[in-house]
Amino acid sequence: MVIFESDYVQSSVATLRHWLLTGKGKNRSKEMLASKHNAPVKVLSILDRTLRDKSYLTRHEYTIADMSVFSYVHLSEDAGISLADYSAVQRWIDRVQGQPGLLNEVHPYSMDEYSAREL
Repeated sequence: MVIFESDYVQSSVATLRHWLLTGKGKNRSKEMLASKHNAPVKVLSILDRTLRDKSYLTRHEYTIADMSVFSYVHLSEDAGISLADYSAVQRWIDRVQGQPGLLNEVHPYSMDEYSAREL
């Protein structure tokens, strides 16, 4: 699942979120933005199917896989991605957010003066 996060969640949800919140989206082609909007549908569909009969990603225990995937999936709305059609994902997010000691503070990209710059 950690590979799933780094290969699929980061490249779709996280990237789109970053582009939208830093203004970088305006520097991307319509085609590139469309592909970034379409990719999370596949990612969230896979997650939703995976979580239908499980409490957590590896079955019934909270693990680093949940922490890793949660980090951006729970922020999907920031990327303009609705979670309304992914009920299993929503229930999983609630379970993860209920974990003792969860650090759920999200710092804005604007804290880093370089975050909106292109590489």
